Amino acid sequence: MTMASKKSGIWWAVKMVLLLTFFAVYGVVCLVGSTIRLARRICWGIRLLRHTIRCPYCHFEVPLVGRYLCSTPGCGAEYQGFIQKCNICGSGCLWTPCPRCSAAVQVGMRT
Repeated sequence: MTMASKKSGIWWAVKMVLLLTFFAVYGVVCLVGSTIRLARRICWGIRLLRHTIRCPYCHFEVPLVGRYLCSTPGCGAEYQGFIQKCNICGSGCLWTPCPRCSAAVQVGMRT
């Protein structure tokens, strides 16, 4: 073997080791991020399966099922049911005011 082919073989091996290390770290980062997002969505899903949600300020139980007014421009429909989604336009609700203290109570997740 010539000296040039030995050098190119070594550099090729070093490059492959670095690339494999990079992709392994990238894969772990993606896996951890996806697991955290999945856990957050499961926690929100469990939270929204209840009929009430607790206000973080006055600890009043805010109802999630009832009569609501859609605040989406151009819709303005009044609908009965679960707060999360308007039955007319399909827009989601991110927050609702607390009936006791008027503070914003987060209902939906920003994705």
